[in-house]
Amino acid sequence: MGDSKLFFDFDDEYDLERVLEHEPSSYDKHLVILERVVENIPISAIPFWFASFWIQIHDIPVHYMTAEFCNSIGSSIGSLLQMIDLEEEVNRGGYLRMRVRIDISKPISRVRKIWLEGRVIGWAALKYECRPTFC
Repeated sequence: MGDSKLFFDFDDEYDLERVLEHEPSSYDKHLVILERVVENIPISAIPFWFASFWIQIHDIPVHYMTAEFCNSIGSSIGSLLQMIDLEEEVNRGGYLRMRVRIDISKPISRVRKIWLEGRVIGWAALKYECRPTFC
């Protein structure tokens, strides 16, 4: 296709969904961005600016380990796609984990402010899982 773009045609819709669900993909530690081709839109018009990452939120107070807080942080980073069961996460490592679709044309965030009643009370550290070389 040129411009470092490849086109994959899946015979089975299930296979396509499974590949898209397990991104980010990488080859030789470099990010491979996957986008669904839409009818009547040329591939050159599809923006390859978004990728999904699993993100861990560390250094947060225990009373902030809620779905509402996770949703707030995830929405501030990009589009929240999935949260892991909060009880399971708190017991496993004391952090929250979520999958977020982010705009990779902008710098990725490494921290987020924690607010309480209109003032900053701390910072949450963001750790991206399986981060490719470009990051």
